[in-house]
Amino acid sequence: NLEAAEDEAVNKLLATMGDFSNVDATKTGGVLGSAEEVTDQGVVQVAALDVSAVLASGGKVSIGAGGDSSISVDVSAEVLQQAQELAGGSGPVLLSLTAMSDE
Repeated sequence: NLEAAEDEAVNKLLATMGDFSNVDATKTGGVLGSAEEVTDQGVVQVAALDVSAVLASGGKVSIGAGGDSSISVDVSAEVLQQAQELAGGSGPVLLSLTAMSDE
C-alpha cells in the first residue's frame, strides 16, 4: 500500500531528523532531510524542505524519487511558499514523490 509506505517514510524522516535544528539547510539547497520506502508498487520518497533556504539557493530545489529511479522533480520556492501558507505554518514543507514500479 503506497499510502502506508508514505506514512512510514514520513515517520522515518521525523524520527531521524527530530526538529531539523541540526541541519544547515543553506548548505543543502534547502533539503533538511529525506527518507524512502520501497514497496512492490514503487518507491516513495519524502523530503523535508526549508523554504527560506530554497529561496536563498536559487529559488528551486530538485528532489529525486529514490531507489534506482532517475526520476526527479524541480520545485520552485514559490510553490513551497504557497503550500506552507495553505497549511498555516512557517516550518518545513514535506514533499512526497512516488516512482511506480513497471509491474
